Amino acid sequence: MKSLRMSVALAAVALVLAAVPALAAPTIGVYFDAAAAVQSRNVQPNTLFHVYVVLSNVNDTVDAVEYKLNLPASVVILSTQWPTSNAINFGSDANGVQVGVGECALVYDSLPGYETYQVADMTCMALAPFTATDITITKYLGGAFADQVNAPQYSDCNSNLTEMAVSNGSLSSAVPAASASWGSVKAVFE
Repeated sequence: MKSLRMSVALAAVALVLAAVPALAAPTIGVYFDAAAAVQSRNVQPNTLFHVYVVLSNVNDTVDAVEYKLNLPASVVILSTQWPTSNAINFGSDANGVQVGVGECALVYDSLPGYETYQVADMTCMALAPFTATDITITKYLGGAFADQVNAPQYSDCNSNLTEMAVSNGSLSSAVPAASASWGSVKAVFE
């Protein structure tokens, strides 16, 4: 009888654990809207557009974030807004950025998987047309321990480091069509 009760109790615990949704891995991603919903965009040359770097599934505190953003050669960053007015960026284009958010950010939500934190809002411009490409995020390349890190990471407010999964964005540029007069088109067939 005792083993039957134990079996029933273990089955009940297993059912409860199965009902708890698995938490998604903390992720850093590239988006083209402030709501972190659009990850693909077509841009016109010499037109301003925004690129947002957003953390998601981070049910934690955030004190700093480090990553490298890889843009197409013809895209330039004109300005960057960091998460708070007292945020500090220790990085460079070659190595990536280490952003201290300037205050301990509480990134919590009652529904796991919906926590987001905007790390950067970059105003960009494509200087020339280009073929479709991904804007990728990779690990930060600077620092004394860069060879020991496999992915972008964030630091919580107790200095614990957590590596993040990556969600890249897709960017394409429209190549302008050459206009031709009807006379020049007609001449081809004469």
